[in-house]
Amino acid sequence: MMSLNSEPEYVGTGYQEMSALGFQDVIPVSSNSLSPSYPTSKMDASRKSEHQLWQTGLAAVDSNSQHSPLIPIDVWTKLPASDIPTSDHEVLFQTYNNNFSATYNPEELNRGSLPPKDHELKLVDKPGGSNEEVAAFCNLLHVLRAKYPSSAMQSDYGLIRSVVTVLPDELLRIWHIPVMIVTDIFPEPIQTSVHAGYTVEELIQTILSDTQQSIEARNDYVLKLCGSEEILRNPCTLGSHESLRHYLKLGTDIKLRLLRHNDLQRMLARTQEGDDQSPFTFHRTVPKESGASKVSISSYENLFVSCSLTYGAKELCQPVKTEEISITRSPLFILARWNQRIHMPIEIAQLPCETILSLTLYGDRTTTGSYIDSSRHSRNADCLASVSMPLFSSKLVLAHDTKLLRLVPANASQPDSLILQINFPASFLVTFSRPAPANHWQYFTDIDEMSRKQIANIQQKHSLLLIEEGEKNLLWTKRSFCNSSNCFLPLLLGSAPSCGSESLSESYAVLRRWNISANPLESLGLLLSSFSDQEIRQAAVQQIGSIPDDELLDYLPQLVQAVKFEWHLNSPLVELLLDCSIRNIQVAHHLYWLLKDGLADFQYKDRYSQLLAAVLCCSGQAMREEFDKETKLIDKLAEVAQKVWAMDQSKRSTLLVKEIEELDKFFYKEHVCRLPLNPVFAVKGIDANAVENFVNSCAGWCVATFVLGICDRHNDNIMLKTTGHMFHIDFGKILGHAQMIGSMKRDRAPFIFTSEMEHFITEGGKDGARFQMFVDLSCRAYNIIRQHTQLLMNLLELMLSAGLPELAEVQDLKYVYNNLRPKDSDAQATSYFTSLIKESLRSLPVKINFVAHILAQMKLVGPDVQPSLTFAPEKYTLETDGLISCVAVCGYEKKIVPPKDYFYKIQVERAGQSQASFIERNFNQFVELNKQLHCCFPASELPRFPYKPLMGLFKERELARKRKDELNMYVKYLLNSSPPVAKSDLVYTFFHCFPNDERASGLPSPEAVSHTGKLSASTQLCISWESGKLSVMVKHVKNIFLPDGSTPDAYVKIYLLPDAERRTKRKTKVVPKSSNPTYNEILEYVGISDIDLSSRVIQLSVWSRQTLLGAVNIPLRTVKLDEEKWYRLGNSLV
Repeated sequence: MMSLNSEPEYVGTGYQEMSALGFQDVIPVSSNSLSPSYPTSKMDASRKSEHQLWQTGLAAVDSNSQHSPLIPIDVWTKLPASDIPTSDHEVLFQTYNNNFSATYNPEELNRGSLPPKDHELKLVDKPGGSNEEVAAFCNLLHVLRAKYPSSAMQSDYGLIRSVVTVLPDELLRIWHIPVMIVTDIFPEPIQTSVHAGYTVEELIQTILSDTQQSIEARNDYVLKLCGSEEILRNPCTLGSHESLRHYLKLGTDIKLRLLRHNDLQRMLARTQEGDDQSPFTFHRTVPKESGASKVSISSYENLFVSCSLTYGAKELCQPVKTEEISITRSPLFILARWNQRIHMPIEIAQLPCETILSLTLYGDRTTTGSYIDSSRHSRNADCLASVSMPLFSSKLVLAHDTKLLRLVPANASQPDSLILQINFPASFLVTFSRPAPANHWQYFTDIDEMSRKQIANIQQKHSLLLIEEGEKNLLWTKRSFCNSSNCFLPLLLGSAPSCGSESLSESYAVLRRWNISANPLESLGLLLSSFSDQEIRQAAVQQIGSIPDDELLDYLPQLVQAVKFEWHLNSPLVELLLDCSIRNIQVAHHLYWLLKDGLADFQYKDRYSQLLAAVLCCSGQAMREEFDKETKLIDKLAEVAQKVWAMDQSKRSTLLVKEIEELDKFFYKEHVCRLPLNPVFAVKGIDANAVENFVNSCAGWCVATFVLGICDRHNDNIMLKTTGHMFHIDFGKILGHAQMIGSMKRDRAPFIFTSEMEHFITEGGKDGARFQMFVDLSCRAYNIIRQHTQLLMNLLELMLSAGLPELAEVQDLKYVYNNLRPKDSDAQATSYFTSLIKESLRSLPVKINFVAHILAQMKLVGPDVQPSLTFAPEKYTLETDGLISCVAVCGYEKKIVPPKDYFYKIQVERAGQSQASFIERNFNQFVELNKQLHCCFPASELPRFPYKPLMGLFKERELARKRKDELNMYVKYLLNSSPPVAKSDLVYTFFHCFPNDERASGLPSPEAVSHTGKLSASTQLCISWESGKLSVMVKHVKNIFLPDGSTPDAYVKIYLLPDAERRTKRKTKVVPKSSNPTYNEILEYVGISDIDLSSRVIQLSVWSRQTLLGAVNIPLRTVKLDEEKWYRLGNSLV
């Protein structure tokens, strides 16, 4: 263990005496700051006299002094690592373990320090002592626990409150929620369908209206979800409860229980006897390290410490280093002692209050070479450990006296028992005085047009990391013009030229006049590492505190990351997080697991461990026991996953059964255990709205995977529920960091949208309009996300320090920024995203990748698992449908409804059924059946299949007639094949009568070609005009066919009339083989004045090669601009 002190008599030879000094609340070096470099600047060797003080706006300093604060440093090592007490328990912060702990008791502070025992670190009332900040933090916890006593029902319900999302009234008015309510008041359950706009309280009043209870007594009731501990919120509408909407989406019955407040089991609540009146102690454990052995500090020589001052992740001056020394060894401890006074090249008056002193320990590791001359050694300079501390206390006093700092190892193989002691001058106190807001403010409502456009362009970058220095200077120069309607506050304040008094004063003035409450989420950008000033961060936290707890849950990961950039642990942000965790169990639950995950970060483990200890201290014994069970369950699940992964493929199923039995024993012992994630909902059968669910979820995932650059997408990590909801798993590759095959990216499509997905959406091509709905939904979702570019960039930038390998650089933020295209209009973005959908749909690498995974899956599942048919919603068998006695292909007809193809009428007779059924299959579906049979029965003799002839040898009708006879022979021989083939599930699924198949009593004509009445053709346009530019967005065309009923290769052409010379022609790209083509292309005309607009006419026509499919003339005087509208197409040009 390493300590620093220029007065060694302060530290005795025993562990107890050293422990009594405690530890300073330290901040490890930020991962966003400049990496500790090998320092080259020299240390001033002179030792001048102590400062004579004078008062300035920032600090008290000698008016004649030109040198920097003096930091005497003395480093020495005491106690080998093996003597440090550790915990055998892997779960941190349990009260029954052998721990380090910090105990706060105000009365004890007044009486002085008590002798420590059981490895306990007592807070001591010593001026400038190391425990001053820890004592302040403990006092904060004491105040918070007193603020929310266990008797306060509104703060500590002990049950999980439902998460609510405010929905617009017009949406709540159009739907109802079917519920079943169970209560002891009535003998039978109450079944009703409730308007989604009803509040829970109104529903309770309605239920109890027939009882004799008073209004006051009725208010004592709540509704609880059966099978869950979640209770609904009485003041909120039913439709705003996320759990109820989730039940509806999955088609699950909603069952509620009506209970009194006093009848609720508050299983996770704090208790007055066990928690509120317990001694105030929070515990911190030092977990026992396992795995690789530690490298001893004794294997290093020429040790030196590099000292630097930073503010807002930027260095204030050049680093300064001590001289290099060797280690002194003794029987009791290892010592490295400098005893040097360091002069930092910056004056005290230039130091911001939130200055961070960063100290990095370097050493040259001596290793014996592998050459013949083993006496030769090689020297490698290593960064061994580092630590940071605020130069000013939370009371704005410059550091003085002795400080003990725990050094954080540079990596897991370095020693972790190093304590650094530094001494600051103690003969005088320097107090920081914050400047007042500037009072000479003058707001300008207008500036020159060029500057206005430049500011607008800068705002579209949405992140300080993407703004150049010249752009920052422009923003700050024009700050008198900027306000909440034309500028983002984080960009403006982050453009301040310095951290000096004048810049701070101007920043405070901007903050005071800014309407920051208009967009509280914008304040997240003020918690980035760029903003260290506590006045600015406190203003941001005040606004974030106005966000409801349910919404705050979405931003907890970023807020936990922002804790890294706090000046002291006793900060407004930490207070907000702890306050929310006390009054909301869901916040406490999420915060616990986020902090547990944060402990893996070596640099911030100390800070997160203190905050986690505080969360457990405020949660109560019941919550601590629950967290302990959850941790054990997660460890068991991880152990099972590791065993299954390491086992041979053939033995995994047996091992999994055995491990599940072990898990059953765990649940038998613990009875019940909550999961860190939301409970799993039961799903029953296929949802009637499966296609709609698939369209909605597929559109959402297409947008999400594109914006976030989620790679490694294939059919092994794209899942589908029986309700039709699609979801993705395995997010190891994000932000465009795709796997590489040589120099080529494996993921080469913008996102995954395959022809199989299109096939399901359009029900095999029969509903092309649904594909247009999918495109519109995707583009609308994309534009909605683009509206929140600023929020998304702030959230991602806050995660730069989270240790994610794919989110570590500015380039990663630029990737998301480029995908969002914030400078595009909604129309331009719609056109762009539509082109991405089309590009993804025809991506050949995706198809090859999917086929490769299908083949791999078939190899793993073995011969007993048969592949399915893509056009069949589920599998059918001989047992489910009955024995097929005869099959005949008796006719064919050409369908006008997509897909435009010949469908063959097949008569299917079954044993025991008096009436035959008729089904329709096209040739491609026969092809799929034949391929799947060859895959499943490679050794069986299958009938010869009529393959496609060369193009041009037959006309379509002649080919259909020929194929009818060939397919008839094929199915005849198929049913006479060997029983495993003829009675296979594939064959019976193929001949099953689906709902969209026609059931006819008579036979169709062998050459009947059904030309049903054509639906009216139309096109959807959005016409806009701005600053002389006329834009026509051609969105969709529907119900267009060639004269013979086949599908066209259509494009749209427009003219702007009058146009005698026909120079205004514009046209879209060709969409092949579609009667419902989607374009989303913008056709533009410039130089169109508002006067000309009313006299112009758009002539639109739809063509397939030289064939006119429809046309319409649209007088612009009748058009409502910026509105999407369908226009009916005629059959001739006018």
